[in-house]
Amino acid sequence: MPSPTSIPPTIRRSLAITALGWLIFAGGLALTPISFISLLMIVAGSPGTQTFDPVGFFLVVIAPPLAIVAGFGVVRRWTWGWPAVVASLLVALAWNLYQAFKPLPESPTVTISPGGTKMTTYHSRSATALPTAAVATALLLVFSRGTVRREFLAKRRSPFSRFLGGHEGPQPRPPREGAPR
Repeated sequence: MPSPTSIPPTIRRSLAITALGWLIFAGGLALTPISFISLLMIVAGSPGTQTFDPVGFFLVVIAPPLAIVAGFGVVRRWTWGWPAVVASLLVALAWNLYQAFKPLPESPTVTISPGGTKMTTYHSRSATALPTAAVATALLLVFSRGTVRREFLAKRRSPFSRFLGGHEGPQPRPPREGAPR
C-alpha cells in the first residue's frame, strides 16, 4: 500500500470556473451565426461593409468562433484554456480603457454618402466601456488566483495530443498479482 504522502493531491474543479467556461462557450455559440452572416456580407461586398475596421472585424467575425474553442478549453481545463481566456480578458480590458479615455474631436464630422445623403456624426464616449473594463478586471483577478491556475496546470491530455506528439498509444495493463500469465 503506498504511503499517503506519495499519492498526489486531487485538484478540485471550481464550479464557478466551469460555469464561466460554459457561459463563454454559449456566448460564442449564440454569436457565431451572426459572425458567419457578417463574413458572407464582407465576401459579397454588401453596401454595409464598405469600410474596413480591423477591430470590428475581429470582434464580429473572429471572436465568436474563438469563444467557442476557449470556452470548451476552460470547461475541460486544458492547459491552453487559461492563457486563452486571460489573453482575451487583457485585450478586452485594454480596448475598453482606450474607448473610455480616447480623445474626441471637438466638432461633429459631416460626410456625404455615395448616394448623396449628408451624414453628421456626433462623437461621444462609450457608455459601456468602463463597466466592461471593470468586469474584465474582476475576471482577471479570479483567473489569477493560484487555485484557478492549478486547475489548468494539472496533467490532462488534450484530444489533439496524438496529432501534436506525446501520445504513444494505449498502454498495456500491468498483470495483477496472482493472475495466470
